[in-house]
Amino acid sequence: MSEILQIEVEYFLLCISTLFVLVNPLGIAPIFVIMTERFDHESRKSIAKKGIITAGITLIIFAGFGSLIFKLYSITIEAFQIMGGIILFRSGLRMLEAKIGRTRTTPAEQDESMDRDDNRNQRRHFQHIDQLISQRRQNATYCLGQNDKSHSV
Repeated sequence: MSEILQIEVEYFLLCISTLFVLVNPLGIAPIFVIMTERFDHESRKSIAKKGIITAGITLIIFAGFGSLIFKLYSITIEAFQIMGGIILFRSGLRMLEAKIGRTRTTPAEQDESMDRDDNRNQRRHFQHIDQLISQRRQNATYCLGQNDKSHSV
């Protein structure tokens, strides 16, 4: 009986540690503080409570019915991982391009985020990188062409 209890406790600790890493409360806390800095203490508590309830319900639903949902829509774990990677890549690419997402922003926030000088400097930087890449490509093509001629004679 004690062996079964030990196995269950180990499995429970594994699940809790995995859930802790997945939710990442230490990493999300500074983001929550920054995003809710304009709200009073009661509003922050209400927002945190709604977030916890929503996340908890989502985790419980997918823990209980996740495999059933995947089977219902014929989604494999591998396909889910690939799609998650694509979504993460697109999100990172949008961050690099500094595009404004389709979120609710105030006109003041839009004005603040659209500094034209920064965008121009960024475009110049990327144009310079494109020029360097095309020069390297031309040099490599020329060198490869020279090597092909020397070997064919």
